[in-house]
Amino acid sequence: MHLRPLSVSDLPAAASLVADAMRDDEIWQYLCPARMEYYSHYRDSFLRRMKLRLSKPGWVTYVAVTDADDEGEPISSHGGGKIVGYAAWERDGNSPAARKWRGKNDTFGCWIERFLQGIEGYYIDFFNLDKSVDKFNLATYLSATEGSFPSKIYPELWYLSTLAVHPSYQRRGIGTKLVEWGMEQARMEKVPVGLEPSIKGTGLYEKLGFRTISKSEWIEGQWVSAMLWEPPIEGAVEGPAREEEDRSVTKES
Repeated sequence: MHLRPLSVSDLPAAASLVADAMRDDEIWQYLCPARMEYYSHYRDSFLRRMKLRLSKPGWVTYVAVTDADDEGEPISSHGGGKIVGYAAWERDGNSPAARKWRGKNDTFGCWIERFLQGIEGYYIDFFNLDKSVDKFNLATYLSATEGSFPSKIYPELWYLSTLAVHPSYQRRGIGTKLVEWGMEQARMEKVPVGLEPSIKGTGLYEKLGFRTISKSEWIEGQWVSAMLWEPPIEGAVEGPAREEEDRSVTKES
């Protein structure tokens, strides 16, 4: 099992993976109550977000891919492996390290892609073409989570927006490896990692050393937590860490 950056050719398989992984998640049940009736709409919403993140400065997306000697059912082929996990990170801040990460997607070609994605998103939203989502529920959830990591308190941050492992490959350490990749970048850059976990994902993050720093009630009786991990105090490395290893971070799951 190894990790590598998400590529354009990965998008269809990765979107299907995330849609399947999030199907029974309590947050997505609330955000997309009609996801089973309009499953293609639900799955395409993940595809659009992934495409946008590939071109948006500050976003770093990785996938977990099987090796030839790994066991498990085939999901989607790419470069001899199957995509079985996905993580979307956002590097916030204005330090030299943060600017180097942003620079990866800060090109004219990426700007054009973001512009086109914006038009598509506006069109879908204006004509209400995504029938899976409840706009009121979405606004309610976003309002509850938008202040989880204020920039005045956390001027530099690695933020884990999405973590998903295909249902057939869960409980094999894949999610842990995807999270540890970001934690390693944060450790070398000497910045914290923040996230908002699902209920079933909280235990994983606690085992990795995350602690709950706040809770917000997004609907009556339902709370969303903000969790933080802070690296040990040690020397920092500026910029994308171990660039060559980023292309193929091989770790046993």
